[in-house]
Amino acid sequence: MGCGFGVYRSLWLSRSFSAIGTIDSVSEVVDQQNSGINYAPTFTFSAADGKEYTVTSGVASNPPDFEVGEHVRVRYLPNHPKSAEIDSFWQLWLVSVVCGGLGAVFTTAGYLLFRYERRRFPTSFEPTHSF
Repeated sequence: MGCGFGVYRSLWLSRSFSAIGTIDSVSEVVDQQNSGINYAPTFTFSAADGKEYTVTSGVASNPPDFEVGEHVRVRYLPNHPKSAEIDSFWQLWLVSVVCGGLGAVFTTAGYLLFRYERRRFPTSFEPTHSF
């Protein structure tokens, strides 16, 4: 999954345009388990078509990563400017890093368990009967 999200993000970035945006607000976002509050930035930027767009980021953090009035680099698809994202490592690559990290941990654990079982219960590949 992590590799898939990484490839998708790379393709998205290769087709995206860059612009400068401004953080308009930082909204409180309550997570699904009600265990805490995170902060999602809302930013405005001008696209190549000359129109201004306002977008709320899909990545929230605590403490907030951005301050109101801060200028940020924005990436967007020209045919879908509402899909814009702030051009920072965590805003762009968070899903790939989390999925890739979890995949690496579980793959390593599975491999180590497999090796342990193979050593503990060796199997013979020689035929048990002849024809």
